[in-house]
Amino acid sequence: RIRRRIASNIVAINIMCFATAMLRLSHFGTDPYSCMNLGLSLLTNLSFGTCTSIVCFLLFIPVLLLGRQFIKAGTIIYLILLGPLCDVYSFILFSSIGLPETLNITSRICFLAFGILISCLGVSFYLCSNIGLGPYDAIPWILEHRSDGHITYKWGRILCDCTCIIIGFFCGSVIGIGTLAMAC
Repeated sequence: RIRRRIASNIVAINIMCFATAMLRLSHFGTDPYSCMNLGLSLLTNLSFGTCTSIVCFLLFIPVLLLGRQFIKAGTIIYLILLGPLCDVYSFILFSSIGLPETLNITSRICFLAFGILISCLGVSFYLCSNIGLGPYDAIPWILEHRSDGHITYKWGRILCDCTCIIIGFFCGSVIGIGTLAMAC
């Protein structure tokens, strides 16, 4: 049973990273968390996956200190796989299809649509595996728990997503209809 849930979690992370690469190809924006990490990547000249890993590990610190109950096997899998897989799938798609700037609008719209759909599939596997949250996903739960429900998960998630979009914007990330769709 646990092996199946771990396998489902690993498949989910792969699907989400592939979807993020597709959204990057669309050049219409990515999910808020990736938006921030892409902006940080532009600012620091580090790869997107490296920035994603660094931010994951930095966010893991408050989860470790304030929300230890949210840490499970899936949290560790997420920490280890997310960044490197983002770079792997981006490399595969960008080297085989081309850079976003070289694609026509029809291709970009297709990448946007499929990226959103595939991301939803990946997130459903990720949540259904129920073996722990990634640090970014745990933060809104910690806010709700630590505020005794004064900040609900919904508002905590909106706060986190808005913060990521603002950081991404000021770091020069692409923000567009894809960002809005993924935030919703």
